[in-house]
Amino acid sequence: KLVASSPRAEQFDDRREVVLEAPDATLYDHEANLRWLLDADHGLYHMASEVMELEDNVVVTRSVEGGNAVLLTEYLRIDNPAGRATTDHPVTLKSPGSVTHARGMTGWFDERIRVTADSARLDDNQGTAIYRGNVKVRQGGTLLTADRVDVYRSAAGLDRIDARGQPATYYRPATDTESEVNARALLI
Repeated sequence: KLVASSPRAEQFDDRREVVLEAPDATLYDHEANLRWLLDADHGLYHMASEVMELEDNVVVTRSVEGGNAVLLTEYLRIDNPAGRATTDHPVTLKSPGSVTHARGMTGWFDERIRVTADSARLDDNQGTAIYRGNVKVRQGGTLLTADRVDVYRSAAGLDRIDARGQPATYYRPATDTESEVNARALLI
């Protein structure tokens, strides 16, 4: 959910838009109990699509372990119904102990990976997790379904995910820079 305020807002009913001067907004993910604070010099809210465009000196801040994570860019499009933020402009991501520079990005407000299955076997010593029966793995708008999913981790992080099914399916929604992916196979 997006809540915004501005010292000056001008609503245009015929275009179903609100022009915002120095908007300041908060994005809430109540399910994950997360909050992002957004500031920019200018904003445009499209009432019909519930999309907010932020321009010039865009700053997004979120509290993380050890401090704040901050995203800096000159343009950010927030698609509230899709739960997605995108930009094709340069971005700087700062978090405690690291700085990353990139050209463009797409992010979902809730990036947690959620797994549901009939059964699970976890082995931390081996770095494996095996999920069986009606497996669904969700992250943002991405969905993987399978009869069995094997996850392999190392000290460096996630190594590989194997999904098997009759068929297994993988769906990733389209973004401003990437096409939709809709795959079906016995092994993904």
